[in-house]
Amino acid sequence: MDRVEGRIQAAKWPYFGVFQRNLLFAGLGMWIGAALPWALVLGKALWGAPMAASWVLWAGLITVAGGAVRWRNLAALSGFIGGVVAAYFALWQTTHIVQTCSLSIHCVPGPGVGLVLIGGIVAIVNSYRLYRRGSE
Repeated sequence: MDRVEGRIQAAKWPYFGVFQRNLLFAGLGMWIGAALPWALVLGKALWGAPMAASWVLWAGLITVAGGAVRWRNLAALSGFIGGVVAAYFALWQTTHIVQTCSLSIHCVPGPGVGLVLIGGIVAIVNSYRLYRRGSE
């Protein structure tokens, strides 16, 4: 809170700048990615396993929480954990697709896996930057 003209002014979101805002967007990207197809096989869209999608939704939720909380270390930890979980499931799904059928025009990872992976990487990078900025 800052003092302005003798009155206390409440801090406005994002409390820690662009890195915290990016955590919010990364978490929303994970949610959208969990709802999109995770694989495209012979022109058919396949969604992720229900438990994998549940874990990715949880990762998105904890990352969004990191984007909203007022404590820097908690925001960084929350975004980092959510990002690692999302990136793990995206990489796991991609390797499973590659092992099941070699990458070709008929068998490719879907847009959901890509969005989950991008959201996970963005969350990890911004959490690290948020943490490092707090220790300066």
